[in-house]
Amino acid sequence: MVSTKVKRKGLRCIVSSLAGKGGHDKAKRQRGQRYNALSAQKNPMSILAFLEKHLTTAALEQVRASGKPALPYRLHPPARNLPLEASRVGGIGYWPQDRNYLRNAVERPLVLLAQFNLGELPVGAAQVLALPASSLLAFYIDPHSDYYGMDALRGNGAVCVYFADTRTPSLSRAAQRAFFCRRCLALP
Repeated sequence: MVSTKVKRKGLRCIVSSLAGKGGHDKAKRQRGQRYNALSAQKNPMSILAFLEKHLTTAALEQVRASGKPALPYRLHPPARNLPLEASRVGGIGYWPQDRNYLRNAVERPLVLLAQFNLGELPVGAAQVLALPASSLLAFYIDPHSDYYGMDALRGNGAVCVYFADTRTPSLSRAAQRAFFCRRCLALP
């Protein structure tokens, strides 16, 4: 067997060329199955099509019944000076000036994991997901703990905060950055 490294779509793949009649076809089929499985992960409908070939009808019905409404979410590099109320993953988000900033049990600040502005969702999506049409949903974690706040015994290092109204002025980016040691956390 001879292996040749090929770079395809940014992925390093090992393509095997098998000696003998039909060997090349076998390697080609294996690559095709691998790529089909990868593309199925990107599209939920193709995941069901993939599962239809491998599950019984009863098992497939259980999968369909357990499905939850969801929205695809793609991450893009953040725009400069993104409003504090905008959806984001990590960084500095909206925090009202009149509220104390979230802290863990030893008074260290929690960091923003993700923030979703429900008003930015596609039309009708909030209703399908049983969420309000406008407001802000933010998730904070403890970067100082081994489990990023998911310690089941203490339970105080991961927080979900719902802001029904974002008209209250937010703490500035500079004020929020001041809570953190710049060497400890890489914040924008």
